[in-house]
Amino acid sequence: TVYNRTSEAQGAPILNLDAVDPNRTRVYNAYAMEFKARPGRGAQLFGGFSFERQLDVACTAPDNPNSLRFCDDTQTNVPFRKNFKIAGSVPLPWGVTMSLAFQSNHGLATSQTMIATRGSTRYPTDCPAPCPAGAVILPATFNPTQLTVNLVDGDSIYTERITQLDLKATKTFTVGRIRVSPTVELFNVNNSDAVISYVSTNVLNAAYLRPNSIMQGRMIGFGLQTRW
Repeated sequence: TVYNRTSEAQGAPILNLDAVDPNRTRVYNAYAMEFKARPGRGAQLFGGFSFERQLDVACTAPDNPNSLRFCDDTQTNVPFRKNFKIAGSVPLPWGVTMSLAFQSNHGLATSQTMIATRGSTRYPTDCPAPCPAGAVILPATFNPTQLTVNLVDGDSIYTERITQLDLKATKTFTVGRIRVSPTVELFNVNNSDAVISYVSTNVLNAAYLRPNSIMQGRMIGFGLQTRW
């Protein structure tokens, strides 16, 4: 249900009131585990994983009943965000040291909305019944001028999961008092193209859920470090 504010309410002066709402709550739960290991032969590993979730309940909004939509996260199946990271190094033959870093992180919180402007925004011409295809969504007398309606709970949907593997190989040469360490690095070895953000999350926009940015593709880098 969408509520329309009368012209009298729209023109009324703003009254600011600070108060403590006993019915508004926020519960954050997080569980984490870290580990370090030395498998042998100079190899080292460390990393960890975590689960976290935040549940907000904000269902008392006397000035805007529209905000009551998805106001209780305890009723909308908000998932735990799961993250995992591991890194380490291992000596290889011929004095080469191989390092790795792997991460698998939950995507970023996003949204799916419908943004309508009074008197102009229309339903899609091909939307199925009972949708009034092609009809104006908000009448010209609607207040305010534009209305944003959340289609899903913003705490329950995310961009794609970010999974990335990086590798690095290093070897040190010693010439007298000079130590030279050339390196070769590979970033995003798995060449993930996970979506990080969208052009628009407005379902009425032609660019709805069109990728705006994705993970940077696989790259190779070379470096040289000199000590004396």
